[in-house]
Amino acid sequence: MRAAARLLLLLVVSIACSAVTTATSTPAANPPLRIWIDEFFFSEGETQLLREAAAASGGAALVAGTTHNRVLQLKSYQRTGAVDVLWTGPAGCYEAFRRQLNATHAVSCVPGSQAMTDKAALVGSLAAAYGPAAWGVVPRSFRLPAQYGEMAAHLKREHAAGHSSLWVLKEDVHRGKGVAVVSPAQLLARALERAPGSGWFSDSWDWSSLGSGSFAGWQRLLRVRVARQGWRGVLAHVWTSWNSAMNQFLGEQYLVGGRPFYIRVWAVVMGADPARAYLYDGGVVVFGQQQKRRQAGAGNAAGSAASAASDTAAGGALIVNLWTQDRQAAAPWSLGQLEAHLAAGTGSRAAPQRLRSRLHAAAAAALAAAVPSVRRAAAGLPGYQGGSFEVLGIDFLLDASLRPWVVEVNALPSMARKVVGSSGSGNGGNGSSTAEGPKHSSSAAEQQPPSQASNPFDAQKEGFVSSLLQLLIVRHHQQAAAEQQAAQLLQAASAEAAEEQGPPCVGAAQLRQLLALPQEQAAAERLGFIPLTSQLYDGLACMAARPVSGSPDAADSSWCNLLADLQPPVPAGEQQCSADAQVGGGSALGTMARLQQWAGRLQLEAASLLPAVLHPRAWRQGQAGAALPPPKPVSDADRRMLAWLRRGLPQLSSVPALLAYCDA
Repeated sequence: MRAAARLLLLLVVSIACSAVTTATSTPAANPPLRIWIDEFFFSEGETQLLREAAAASGGAALVAGTTHNRVLQLKSYQRTGAVDVLWTGPAGCYEAFRRQLNATHAVSCVPGSQAMTDKAALVGSLAAAYGPAAWGVVPRSFRLPAQYGEMAAHLKREHAAGHSSLWVLKEDVHRGKGVAVVSPAQLLARALERAPGSGWFSDSWDWSSLGSGSFAGWQRLLRVRVARQGWRGVLAHVWTSWNSAMNQFLGEQYLVGGRPFYIRVWAVVMGADPARAYLYDGGVVVFGQQQKRRQAGAGNAAGSAASAASDTAAGGALIVNLWTQDRQAAAPWSLGQLEAHLAAGTGSRAAPQRLRSRLHAAAAAALAAAVPSVRRAAAGLPGYQGGSFEVLGIDFLLDASLRPWVVEVNALPSMARKVVGSSGSGNGGNGSSTAEGPKHSSSAAEQQPPSQASNPFDAQKEGFVSSLLQLLIVRHHQQAAAEQQAAQLLQAASAEAAEEQGPPCVGAAQLRQLLALPQEQAAAERLGFIPLTSQLYDGLACMAARPVSGSPDAADSSWCNLLADLQPPVPAGEQQCSADAQVGGGSALGTMARLQQWAGRLQLEAASLLPAVLHPRAWRQGQAGAALPPPKPVSDADRRMLAWLRRGLPQLSSVPALLAYCDA
């Protein structure tokens, strides 16, 4: 009887184990990814593509709930036990990070990402990371009001060298607003203007900082309001904070059929340590107004006020504004269409391939510059476990030499269909314009953007959102297994280390992400993403190798492989002789040119003194400048990570492999 009982018990255990094995091998073992959307953070239509992608996932993902009311309904961060992905705004993210999240949670923003998504903070992050070599990634820029004095001196040096350029004055507002093309004199006169609409009774309150309406939310709202009051003399045109920016306008912009354009690509950044980044293998090209002249801004420093006004008006036409575009006149292209256009114009695939390489390097350099800020922010959040991701829209201009320049990194880029109407109706309406011959183009082979059989902007967005959702599904199912594996591996490694050497070099949260990284990266490539993680860590190594400010190599990027193909242009003052040496001495023409040169210098001097009278506090603040911090040595953790990436991400599934990683 006892033998029969034992046999029966073994049979029951065998059947139970078989049932568990079967369950884990079927799709039922992977429950759907549950997404909660805080709709009140987003404009109408911004989450529609996400909903459609979840509905088309075959049950792998679902929208578990939504919040439409900021005050009366529970938010995603208040339902963490019932959801896996918290699709929310910045205030909601920080509320979530203050709670204890588990390994499988994913929150839709990365702490500290303002270091790249804020217009002026991006410039500051790049300058701190790479010094003067940053001007190979973004156009030469000055943050206001802190760098007003440096900017004034720079403009005067350019004028003395006979060089003239237009500048873009940016306000810290979004959706195509607050961008003006100005002459140097206009720039100096307007840079420290008081922001209209910055009073207490204006409509410029940033209600998104209120969050859930808690006391902390009201405190944040008040702090934002105080900053916009400019109580510390932080004044710039329309934006009263110290983080306003000036970008030098690119004089030789590449045109297609006489139209300027910008390139929008989408990136996903994940975690902080290890930090990961993936660039979607696609993008869109948005066209601007038809130009009536070959290039705006081509003039000389001795031009008259009338010609300067004409140049700034023409330069303004080169600003491509997605939110005011007439897509019936020029339908957007996909990035692939632009590459095909370049290949047809040059007769070779070399030009589009180099453009892609430069886009990847510039994007990685911009994202890497923000990693130190991301890590500082993450360290102050007790509930943060690296389970964050953020969608970014990176905008590039293309100059005549096919060099891409980062002009902005956008948080919460629009994911709605047909933000600016084009002809046709329904999803992917057709443009109605007809192709024209080449006009005012930078190359004889350039042609007018043709009308499209589908809407590339919508198609690219749909592809990106669908691929992102699939990547989040893969990541979610990896994390639970990786967490268990990390705990077992650390326990075994600690026991072995107790006898021979010190404990492992990584903690449980970091090891969990390292164990999942090879599969995550492979899935990203399969889903149409370009991994930028290796280049991201190359950028961190470059920051440690940055020459000290003022050294002969500071402006050269030869010390950084990531920036090698993004060499900044030689400053105008170094590539030209002075204007006095260029004009003929003694001739009537030379005398007139010198008089115009002196008049222009007086105009700049007067324009730079005007803010000292109208806005003395901001002007005094702008004389202090903004010194670069000294380079920081790369951490041992980043060295190990970079060595592991360069070895092709070998598996860390055994104690010897983990110890080899620590010894790298």
